[in-house]
Amino acid sequence: MTLSHGGFELQNATVLYGAVAALQDVSLSVASGESVALVGPSGAGKTSLLRLLNGAVVPQLGTVEVAGASLAELSSGDLRRLRSRIGMVPQDLRLVPNLRVSQNVMSGRLGQLSLWQSARLFLKPAAAELEDVHQLLERVGIADQMYQRVDRLSGGQAQRVAIARALHQSPRMLLADEPVASVDPTRAAALLELLTSVCAEEGLTLVVSLHSPELARRHFSRLVGLRGGRIAFDSASRDVTDQQLTDLYELEADREL
Repeated sequence: MTLSHGGFELQNATVLYGAVAALQDVSLSVASGESVALVGPSGAGKTSLLRLLNGAVVPQLGTVEVAGASLAELSSGDLRRLRSRIGMVPQDLRLVPNLRVSQNVMSGRLGQLSLWQSARLFLKPAAAELEDVHQLLERVGIADQMYQRVDRLSGGQAQRVAIARALHQSPRMLLADEPVASVDPTRAAALLELLTSVCAEEGLTLVVSLHSPELARRHFSRLVGLRGGRIAFDSASRDVTDQQLTDLYELEADREL
């Protein structure tokens, strides 16, 4: 399939897990090449929204278009090919701890390869493939860790491996679920600067979920606030008020007092 662009379009999307509504009547448009931060408390629906954007879940109501294609109208093969062009940095990273950094990064392209090609990639990677991996690791600042086992890395280094793995897919779009949750504030700022700058350089669409509204304001020009599975606000960062953020994170018990 041919991707017309790298944007997302949701219209009145509702996602149910059993009787629980993870997302309710969500409409959202993200232009190709745009960078957006999703903010809100735990359980607000940020992860469900990211899973909706990469086709991992389908809405019970409403529509989802990714790169100009309606997910509901795609064959399983086309959906798989589309998802292979959406880089994902999950919150738990999903790195293989007993494999080397290079092998984890190379796994980013497995969704685009046959079983035989995948086996060959791991058993005897081509020099060009290793050079690509090295350049990516150099770009994210850990080229010296290329042959290190992942379980010997720091939290910040592991985050960078996950970012390099996603970029190795040659994605049109990049999604990241709480990519700085396990690192200190200084490293968090550096990682977000890395993500936003790389995506800007490559023209990638970037959607990131963050717990910290301060970091989101600093690194993203557009914020989407989620609460209770609904969009509370969708505004330029400079226009989001302190009161809006206070209301977004206010405990339900506090609202009843």
